[in-house]
Amino acid sequence: MAFHPSTCPYCSCACALLLHEENGRLLGSYPRAGADGRAELCMRGWNCTSSESHPDRLTAPMVRNAGRLVRASWREAVEEIASRLGSAASPPLFALGPTLANEDVFAVRRLARRVGGRVSTTDLSGVQAARFALRQVLGTGYGLPNLETVAGADLIWLVGVDLEDCPQVASRVTQARRDGGAVVRFDVYASAGGDGSRMVAMPPDEFGRLPLILQQAVIVANLADPEARAAAGFEDLTRYWQAEPAGGDRAWLSDEAALALVREFRFARRPVAVLGSRWLTSSRAEENTVQLLQALVLLGAANHVLTAVGEANSWGSLDVLGAEARPAELAWREAGLDTLVVVGDDLVRHSPCAAALTETLDRLRTVVVIDRFAGDTLRFADVVLPSCTSAETDGTTTNVFGAVQRWRRAVPLPGDCCPERLWASRIGRLFGVEEWPATAASWFDAMRYEVESYLPILPERMYGENDAVSAAGDDGLGPPRVAGQTRVRLAAPAGDVASTDRGQDAAFPMRMVLGAHVANWSTGTVSQREELLRREIPESTLAAAPAVLETLGVKPGWTAKVLVPGGEATVTTRADLRLPPDVLVLVPLGGSPPAQLRRCCPGPGGRSVGVQPIPARLERA
Repeated sequence: MAFHPSTCPYCSCACALLLHEENGRLLGSYPRAGADGRAELCMRGWNCTSSESHPDRLTAPMVRNAGRLVRASWREAVEEIASRLGSAASPPLFALGPTLANEDVFAVRRLARRVGGRVSTTDLSGVQAARFALRQVLGTGYGLPNLETVAGADLIWLVGVDLEDCPQVASRVTQARRDGGAVVRFDVYASAGGDGSRMVAMPPDEFGRLPLILQQAVIVANLADPEARAAAGFEDLTRYWQAEPAGGDRAWLSDEAALALVREFRFARRPVAVLGSRWLTSSRAEENTVQLLQALVLLGAANHVLTAVGEANSWGSLDVLGAEARPAELAWREAGLDTLVVVGDDLVRHSPCAAALTETLDRLRTVVVIDRFAGDTLRFADVVLPSCTSAETDGTTTNVFGAVQRWRRAVPLPGDCCPERLWASRIGRLFGVEEWPATAASWFDAMRYEVESYLPILPERMYGENDAVSAAGDDGLGPPRVAGQTRVRLAAPAGDVASTDRGQDAAFPMRMVLGAHVANWSTGTVSQREELLRREIPESTLAAAPAVLETLGVKPGWTAKVLVPGGEATVTTRADLRLPPDVLVLVPLGGSPPAQLRRCCPGPGGRSVGVQPIPARLERA
């Protein structure tokens, strides 16, 4: 019997844990002190050990023969992939899921470069918009605070945060409120629930107006923080807002209310702002977040911002891929694509445009899947390679606050499973590249010389043999980006950044936003706990104002039909007194028809995608 220090693979909080192993089998997981000093797991972490024995687990390579996937040796499968990559008519696309270790992302990127391919990420949580905005406003040397900043705050702004999507943030908000902290929620709801928080209800199409209102209130009232006044671009921003007329056609946040909010935040002792998935997956998330960060910089909160989004290692993946990364949701739509390699994700199940994706997969000459589980994408695959879970491999993961942490191998690999980096090496050698790192530590060492922010982290420290667990959590090696100096850059808003789409489609007068379903865990990760949750909460739900349901003649618990441009679904309804009459909240079960109602909105320059708000209307089923 042994306990192996490791990191939870389910979300980007990456909580520290102990894996309980006996005779090569995982028996359970337990919390341990992490980089923030707290030993705590949510229900995801407590149940993270059943993936290894899941009945859908892939354990052998497969090659399609006469229309069927049949078992093959790893050499046969690798040679088939190399042959197909070598004869591709256009640059192959490698779509990388967010549950890969940093070393595996780096290895696949190296292989893609060798064969002239491109790399994309499959994460649609909003992390790309957050990363772009943080770099744009705070530079490359910024460092995000950890979750304990939320627990100790006396004032918390929750901007588009769905607390069900991040239990660890929710627990810290509860602690802060219990200790006397105030909470203000900026979201689509018209009033707060019974938890004592205040509500600022934003129309979904007008998210972009909030940061502009806050900026103007700070400048007009001369409340800007002294450090913000010294930042590049402050004078231009000041002149812009001094020339802009005050007020505007908005009933949801008056000038007086905005001024009260910024005064309270500016003079709070320990304020913190948390940006969530509803905000960071909006259709103009990059632009809106740049402006919101500027407002927070003006309020002296540059070091008090958290972005509570991302899957298990989506932040690390973006660190490693850098400027090469763009959403796979955009890349697979490009004309001429004939070869797609999907690594560590069930792309069909998690795509917001599954119907269009399946049409693309049908016409592709080659589809390769490298994954742990047999998902929906397998029915299109020509070659399949089995990979390993976080408990079966050594590697690093980067949490949403920038701490680089370890996954440690605790159990043997089943069948022919191996890390993605080994599959990349085997394929790469067939293209004449003999020199591939042999160990996880050597992969990390090679990676850090190409990813500047990881250079200060020594491999011997990250991959040391000492597995002792200290009270401080000795494998959370700190945010690599704090080594640089934060360089704040401010700029006047360019163009009509607050423009909306409202009123452009009379057939869909309502706006639908997304909530988090408790059974939707990390992308590409499966557990038996997920199956239990699906039985307990087996369907998607749609929340609407009671008056809306009453007008339709639909009682809560009955089904109704929700229609969006290009699709419709029948969903069980519930009444929510907090919602205005023109807003719906869909809580979709992953892979269900309602989940496919999401739309994909390309962000500026194709760097990110938005999935909400969605024009909609509601009818009787």
